[in-house]
Amino acid sequence: MTSTTTTTSSVTVEVAAHTFKTVYPTEYYARFLDQGIRPDGRKEMETRPSSVVMGTISKANGSALVTLGGTSVVCGIKAEFANPRLDDDKRGWIVPNVMLSPLCSSRFKVGRPSPEAQRLSTFINDVFCSGAVVSEEDMCIIPGKLSWVLYVDVQCLNYDGNVVDACVLAVMAALRDVSLPKVLLPEDTEELEGVPEVDTSVRTPLNIKRTVCACTHALIEEKLMTDPTIDEETLAAASVTIVLDEDGRICAVCQPAPHIPSPTVDTASPLTQTQIEQCIEKSEDVCGLLFHTINTQAAYE
Repeated sequence: MTSTTTTTSSVTVEVAAHTFKTVYPTEYYARFLDQGIRPDGRKEMETRPSSVVMGTISKANGSALVTLGGTSVVCGIKAEFANPRLDDDKRGWIVPNVMLSPLCSSRFKVGRPSPEAQRLSTFINDVFCSGAVVSEEDMCIIPGKLSWVLYVDVQCLNYDGNVVDACVLAVMAALRDVSLPKVLLPEDTEELEGVPEVDTSVRTPLNIKRTVCACTHALIEEKLMTDPTIDEETLAAASVTIVLDEDGRICAVCQPAPHIPSPTVDTASPLTQTQIEQCIEKSEDVCGLLFHTINTQAAYE
């Protein structure tokens, strides 16, 4: 009898807590912050566990699976022949696309890409398609005639917040995993007609100029939260995503974070310069751990 009473009481408390969280999300969260802890048990600027597995798609030229807490993302890269870029016929090019389907979260619908997916695709394009990460010159096969194009498809498998950091990490790891087959060209390249043959037994990795990672922070109740969950993103008054390379150089700063809509809460306000500096300092630590994870995986592969 005592066991049944205890179980019933426990369930009642859980239901009451869930109801309070649903009806008064800000107050629910504030009670945890008053104790210096977040609802999932983390400290304010603590990240969730992360993992990277490269080479997860056998038919892709490069791939990676990333988990960041409850968020998981897979990236597959397919290399194809194409004409060189119109603005520079001595370079290859990269075409990124981020997909957020109803399979990863009920907040997304079937049909045209959501605003979040469009902003993420644009952000990934800005970070990886400027020529600063991958040597696009080395992707040119015959200047003015033939080059490699990399189709980078990122699919979110489960959405539990901070998908932008997971996407950047997945793309970076997948690029590190890419290997291109040897292209068999005639001695006189002018004689080439159609698509050339390739030797898949001889493969060359991409020329990676620098490795980058992202770290996102959200401002809730005037306190900075690193690696926000989906619930924390909803409550954020401001947010920022910072992209760094292995030397600690800032590659990009996006405020608000590209996957988080402009805040609608009454306390919405941009981060101060001091808060931005705090985020950059924390991002250096977080990205340092992510770089180690990628390098370890690359060495293992």
